Amino acid sequence: MNYYINGQEVNEEKFYGRLEYEVIERSEEDFDNHLDETHEEIKIAGITFYPSRILFELDKIAYETMFTEYVDYILSEYIQEVELLNKLTISGTKFEIVE
Repeated sequence: MNYYINGQEVNEEKFYGRLEYEVIERSEEDFDNHLDETHEEIKIAGITFYPSRILFELDKIAYETMFTEYVDYILSEYIQEVELLNKLTISGTKFEIVE
């Protein structure tokens, strides 16, 4: 199999490494949005605190663990997609597998 990123041939390790990098970069904001949309905001003395920020500030280990699980899930979905369709675009980066 041949692996391509934006039309340039790369080895398999670089291909999947770049795919993981793109997922992590894209997932940071998505993860926070997911937390904020699925959990209620906290208001204290008229000040609003968002769940993602609370978790990040009060329990970084739990935040990082949940973020890692989120990235692993998204990454596995993208890997399945690129291996099934032989192509995938993430944030303008084109991944292609040619058999």
